[in-house]
Order: sequence, then structure tokens, then C-alpha cells
Amino acid sequence: MKRHPTLVVATAATALISLVSLAAIASVVGQSNRSLAAKNTELDAKNTELEQANQRERQATLLAQQNATKAEQNATVAREQSQLALKSLESVIFDIQRKLKNVAGAGDLQRTLLQTALARLQEVSDQFASRSAIDRNTQIALIDLGDVFLRIGAGTSGGADADGPLTAARKVYQQAFDIAQRLAAADPSDAQAQRDLSISYEKLGNVQLQSGQVTEALGSYQQCLAIRQKLAAADPTEVAGTLRVPSAAFARQAQRDLSISYERLGNVQLQSGQVTEALGSYQKDLAISQKLASADPSDAQAQRDLSISYNMLGDVQLQSGQVTEARGSYQKGLAISQKLAAADPSDAQAQRDLSVSYEKLGDVQLQSGQVTEALRSYEQDLEISQKLAAADPSNARALRDLSISYDRLGNVQLQSGQVTEALRSYEQGLAIRQKLAAADPTEVAGTLRVPSAAFARQAQRGLSISYEKLGNVQLQSGQVTEALRSYEQDLEIRQKLAAADPSDAQAQRDLSVSYNKLGNVQLQSGQVTEALRSYEQFLEISQKLAAADPSDARAQFGLYVSLAKTGEANQKAKRFENAISSYEKALKILQELDRVKPLPPPQKPQIGLMQQRIQQCKHSATALGDWKTLLEQPADLLPVLLDLRGTQLVQEGRTADAIQAVAKLRELGTAMAGQLYNAACVYSLCAAAIKPEKDELTAEQVAERQKHIDHALETLREAIKAGWKDFAHMQKDHDLTVLRDMPEFRALLPQ
Repeated sequence: MKRHPTLVVATAATALISLVSLAAIASVVGQSNRSLAAKNTELDAKNTELEQANQRERQATLLAQQNATKAEQNATVAREQSQLALKSLESVIFDIQRKLKNVAGAGDLQRTLLQTALARLQEVSDQFASRSAIDRNTQIALIDLGDVFLRIGAGTSGGADADGPLTAARKVYQQAFDIAQRLAAADPSDAQAQRDLSISYEKLGNVQLQSGQVTEALGSYQQCLAIRQKLAAADPTEVAGTLRVPSAAFARQAQRDLSISYERLGNVQLQSGQVTEALGSYQKDLAISQKLASADPSDAQAQRDLSISYNMLGDVQLQSGQVTEARGSYQKGLAISQKLAAADPSDAQAQRDLSVSYEKLGDVQLQSGQVTEALRSYEQDLEISQKLAAADPSNARALRDLSISYDRLGNVQLQSGQVTEALRSYEQGLAIRQKLAAADPTEVAGTLRVPSAAFARQAQRGLSISYEKLGNVQLQSGQVTEALRSYEQDLEIRQKLAAADPSDAQAQRDLSVSYNKLGNVQLQSGQVTEALRSYEQFLEISQKLAAADPSDARAQFGLYVSLAKTGEANQKAKRFENAISSYEKALKILQELDRVKPLPPPQKPQIGLMQQRIQQCKHSATALGDWKTLLEQPADLLPVLLDLRGTQLVQEGRTADAIQAVAKLRELGTAMAGQLYNAACVYSLCAAAIKPEKDELTAEQVAERQKHIDHALETLREAIKAGWKDFAHMQKDHDLTVLRDMPEFRALLPQ
């Protein structure tokens, strides 16, 4: 059958359209496929480029890490080389001193080589100063450099640093501090940087304290403490990672650092007279030391730290009048020291710690009147010191410790009336200190771990102390001429030390004490004009020290003493208006000190004494005038006038008139304890004034002398019954020298 033409055409058209559509679709698909392929190719190229970039980044990162590691290794090597250079220079300097010491004619060569070595050390310091690197290795190297300056004493005469080791050390410590401060500020969360900054504050505080800048040292120690408080309070696990140490080790180190900060803060507070604040700091130090020691009883260092903490606390307790508490602290420290010394008898440090513990226990026993117990403690201290010095005769520290042990023993012997034995002990201490003062400072300083210049100062200061103590016992035993000579030698040394460094507050205080001691013996020997001159020098120094730090209670009390002494000398010279002026100023200082903080019991009576002396001076014309006119004065004023008359006339050698006055004073029955004590001194001085006309006393002189002695003892009993309690002064009062060795006198003292 034939198809219909129209249908055929339509069908063909449809087919054609379909074919065209398929072709179009195919074309589109082909184009899409080609486009997709091109994009894939492009993507592959980008992936390849990215992979190459990642590879380059990984290589760069690895190279950076390698460079950082290399830089750290180089920095470590550089620091090790710096330390080696410092140690080498230090060794060279000590070798120069040691090997050329006894070579005849080598003095000039020794000085030349020493100057060269010190100049090289200064060059190292200057190189560090010129570096712009702000990194921890530089900071640590600067700390090391400062330590070396202090150890070898760069300020040796003619050396590279004419301003002295403290100046050189301060310079590099300040540079180290500047770096540590910037590193800590850059990353406050970096525990190592914070700890380094605390160390820099501590180093600055140490050198400031050595320079006499107590206020600045206090500020540095407080900054150090603030950082260490934060580190100690931080999470050990979190912080330890930045230090690359176990968390437990970090916690122990942070706590120990904190205890050291409290100890140093307490030291400077105590030195500046802030006794209450020092007590609080030492108590915090002790609390930490107790925890660390109990956490590991086998840790010898922790146990030693604890014993030192007990001793420090005992020191401030004793100074603040807490004698019982101080004794308890010292006994606990001693118990620990005994265990450590017994654990290793060959450990010289442990043995030395034990001797110090015995010494401190002896101090508190002596202050509390336990003379026999104190003597036993000091003898144990001396025994250990003798063994340590004998084991190493070249060890300057052991010799210095031995000299101190002899001093302590002499103190208790003197207080117990063993004047001859005390004199022998002081002389042995003096012999050692003369040897130390004559030694080569640079060679000896190494054993003390102090700068040679510092050792030289310490040796000279120790020698001056020996002369002072020798003068004390000579004066107490009536050897006035010998005492005067000893005090003059003491003064000569201290004048040089004070002139060498006018900013050294301790040297200035020592010099003021020397003028005071010299004034005392001059006044006792009747050299009133010379005594007044010495006391005025004492006053001048005391005024400067008190003005430098008005908050320093110790300096203010020193000013009071100097004014009181100046007043006494003016009173003896009958310059009563001048005496009144001095006494009134002294009284004002005492009253202000008592207002700020109540004076301790031994100092409290000084207020009444100043008031009494002011009244004495105001009535001096009457007291020293006509006897009948004096007796006509008001009854309440009569004891004051008679006391003044007796003490003044006995100094002038008018013994009969002096005895008349004190006999009348006793007869009144209204005299106070201090007035009766002064009357006893008058009787004692009258007895001492009786001298043989030829070889020995006549029978009449013996009888007269014994009568005065009997009256002196009777009057002392009356004074004690009336309330006299200053037995420490009574035991060393030069006015009572003639009585001191008598059993009747010793029976009056507390047992």
C-alpha cells in the first residue's frame, strides 16, 4: 500500500529535525567536554603549582627551623665562650696575685699584668654594652659579667675601673635589667622571662644595698618579690612548659625563689629599722621553708634553708625584744644544723652552720641573763671554728669566723666578770684580724667569694672592731691610757674607711661609734674639752645619717645619743645653756620615736633621764653653789640638786664635798632609784681616787677606801630596792670598776 505523501514528508521532516537536534546536542556536549577538559587541565596545573608552593614553604620552614636551631646553638656557644673568657680572665688575675706575691722585685710587674688583665675585662664589658642584641643569652652573660666584677674586685688601685667593683657591676647589671625588662614586656606569659627579670631586680638590689642605697634596694627587692609571688601562684603544669622543666620542679623552684625574696626583703627592712615589717617578711620566708623541707625531708638544701630561716627570724625577734621567741627559733635552727653536721662530719659548710647556730643561741642566752649557758654555747662555737681554721689555715673565711668566735667568748667573759680571760680572748681575735688585714686582698678574696676591695674593707673593719673591744675591756679594768690608745687606733682605721667611700652608710655609722667611744674615755679621764670635740664629730655624722632617711629609727636613735653625749660634755664643762639645748633636742627625738612606736623597755627610761638632766642644768648654779643655800631649796627639788652636786664634784676631784652631797641625798629618804645609783657611783669613784703616796696605801687610806666601798655597796642595794633594773649597764659601768670583781657586787646581779 502506498503511503500518503504528506505524511511521508512530515515524517522525514521530523526525522531531519531530530537528527539536527542530536547533532546540536552532540556539538554542545562536545564543546562542554572540551571546556571541562581544559578546566581540568588548568586545575591540574594549579594543583601542581600549589603543591610546589607548599613544598617551597615546607622547605623554607625547615630551613628557618634549622637556622633557628643553629642560631640558638651559636648563641649557646657564644655564651659559653663569653663565660670561658670571663673565667679565664678571672683565673689570670688570681694567678698574677698568687704566683708573683713572694717574688722579689716583682711588684711593678705584678701591677702591670694585673692592670692589663683588668683592662681586658673592661673591654669585654664595653663590648657587651655596645651590642644591640635583645636576647636572653646577652642578658645572662651580662649578669655573669657583673658577678665576675664583684668576685675579683675590678676597682683595684690603678685598675681598669677606678670607681670600684660596685660601680662596674651596677653598670652591667643595669644593662642586663634593661634587656630582661624588654623581654618580659614582649611576652608577659613567658615564665622564664619573668623569672629572669626577678633575678635582675635581685642583682640590682644586692649592689644597691652594698652601696648603702637602702631605699633603692628596698624598691628593687619589692619589685622582685611581686614577680615571684605571681610565678609562685601560677599553674605549675601550664607554666613549666615554657621553662622546659617538670611542673613539680618548677613549683619547688618558684617557692624557693619566693622564700629568698622574703628573706632579702627582711634583711633590708631590718637594716633600715623597720623591725615589724622585717618580722613579717621572715615569718613568710619561714612558712615557705617549712613546707619545702617537710615535702622532702631528705633534701639537705631545703633543710639548710629552713635552719637559716629560723635563725633570721630569731635575729629580728631578739632585736624587737621577743627574747623567749628568739630562743625558740634559734633552738630549732640548731637542731637542724646538728642533724646536718652529724650526717656528714666532713662537710665544712654544715660544720660552719652549726657553729653559727651555737653563736646565735649564745647571743640570746647572754641577753636573757643566762651567762653560764651562753658561755657553754660560745665555747662550742669556738671549738668548731678552731677545727675549721686548723683544717684550712689559708681559708680567710674560716679565720674571720674564728676571730668572731673569740669576740663572742670575750663578751660573755667580760659580762661574767672574767676580765683577764676576756682580754685574752679579744687579743686572740685581734691577732687574727691583724693577719687578715695584712693579707693580699685579691688572693684572699676568692675564698670569701667577695670582691678583693670588699675583702680589704671587711678586714680593716674587723680590725677596727677588735681595737674597739680591746678598748672596752681595758677601760672596764681601769687601764684608761691603754683604752685611749686602742680607741685611737680604731678611729684611725674608720676615718680611712669612711673617707674612701662617703656614701657608705655603715662606714659612717662605724666612724660615729668610734668618736663616741673616744669621747667616753676622754670624759672619764677628765679631758672634757677633747671629749666635747669628739662628741661634736659624733653629732655631725649622726645628723647626716638621720637626715638621709628620717624614717630610719636606728639613725634617729643614734642622733639622740649624740645629742645626749654632747649635752653631758657641755654639762661637765659647766656650759649649762648649751647642755640644756642639746638635752631638749635629744628629748624631742625620743618622744617622737616613742609616739611613732613605743620604745623598748631598756630605752624607755631615757626620757625621764633627759628631763632630769634638763632640770639639773637649770638648777646647776644653785646645786654647785653655797651649801647652806642649797639646803634651803624646796624639798621636791632637793634630791635633784644633791644628785647633780655629787656627780659633778666627784669629777672635779672634790671628793669630800661630793660625799657630803650623796650622804645627804640618802638621808632624805625620797631619792629615786637612778639618783641612788648615781650616789653609789660617787662612793665607788671616791674609793678609786685614793692612791698610795709611795708604794702602798697607808692604814688610814685602806680604812677610808673600804668605807667608801661599803657605802657604795649599801647604796646599790638601796637603788635596787627602789626599782633599779638596768643590770647590764651596772655590769659594765666604768664608775663601778673598783667593785666589779668583789663577790658582794656579783651577788647583787641576777643569777
